[in-house]
Amino acid sequence: MKFIKKSESVIGLWLPILVILILFAFLVAESVIMKDIILSNSVVALATAIMASAALVTILVSNRQVQLMANQKM
Repeated sequence: MKFIKKSESVIGLWLPILVILILFAFLVAESVIMKDIILSNSVVALATAIMASAALVTILVSNRQVQLMANQKM
């Protein structure tokens, strides 16, 4: 049971980092294909990726806290 809880925390930690890396790699590939690097758009896309991953972490943490509270009541 301890392994499951540890793996959940590892997934919660690495998932947003992976999302940011995938989006950034997609952005670099797109700029190479288009042959022009638009810095402002890449900064906006990176900020959007960071906000989306932060929202995902918030959802995961709140879901975990709800599960813990439900387990304590039982």
